[in-house]
Amino acid sequence: MRKQEVTFLDLRFHTSTLQEGQMPTITENRGSYSPSLPWRLIAVTLGIFCLALLATVGTLAALALQASHEARKYKEKLIKHEEVSKNLTQLQETLKNCTKQRDDFQARTHKLSDEVKRKGKLCNRCPEGWILHEEMCYLFSNKEKTWHDSKQCCSSQNSRLLSINKKELDFITSLQCFHWIGLSRRDATTQLYWEDGTAYATDWFQEKTPVSGEESCALFNRRINFLYKCTELARYICEKMAVQ
Repeated sequence: MRKQEVTFLDLRFHTSTLQEGQMPTITENRGSYSPSLPWRLIAVTLGIFCLALLATVGTLAALALQASHEARKYKEKLIKHEEVSKNLTQLQETLKNCTKQRDDFQARTHKLSDEVKRKGKLCNRCPEGWILHEEMCYLFSNKEKTWHDSKQCCSSQNSRLLSINKKELDFITSLQCFHWIGLSRRDATTQLYWEDGTAYATDWFQEKTPVSGEESCALFNRRINFLYKCTELARYICEKMAVQ
C-alpha cells in the first residue's frame, strides 16, 4: 500500500509539473546558428580592409592618370628641346666648319707668303697682312662690318671692295665663308653695279636674292652671289694693285 502511494504521488507530481508548464518542450542540440564574436570581428575587419583597398586603388589610378598626363607634357617639351638642340648643334657645326676653312685658308696663305719671302720674290709688293695673287693684293678681313663700312674701310687703305674677274674666280671660290664684295644696287628695279661703275653682267656664278624692294649688297660664297641688306654684318675683301 505504501509503494502504490509513492507511485501515485510521483505521477501526480509529474502531471502537476506538466500542467504548470503547459506543453513540454523538446530541445534538440543541433548546434548554434549564431556566429561567434571573433568571426564577426573578422568579417567587419575584412570589409573595412576592402573599402580601404578600393580607395587606395582609386587614388593610385588617379595618380597614374595625372602622371601619364605630366609625362606626355614632359615628352612634348623634350621633343621641342631636342629640336632646338639639334638646330643649335647644326649651327655650331656650320660655324665650326666655316672657322676651320678660314683658318686653313689663312694657314695656306701664310705658308705661301713665308715661302715667297724666303725666295726673295715678295719684295714688299703688298702691305703687311695682305695676300699677293698675280698682280693684285687682297685683304681678307676677320672683322664684320656693314657693306658701307666695309667700303669705307677699304677706301681708307687705298683699295676697294673686291670686283671679281674671271682670272680671280678660282682663287676666290676657295673661300667657304661669306664676304662682302663690291657689288650692289639701289633697289629691286635697278641693275647691279661693281665698285668701278661697270654693270654686273656675268654668268660666272649663281645669284640668290633673299631681299627685295630695297638697297641690297652682294655677299660672295663659293660661286654663289647672295644679295642681302647692306646693313647686315659680314667679313669683307679689299683689293688693290700690287707695287710694281
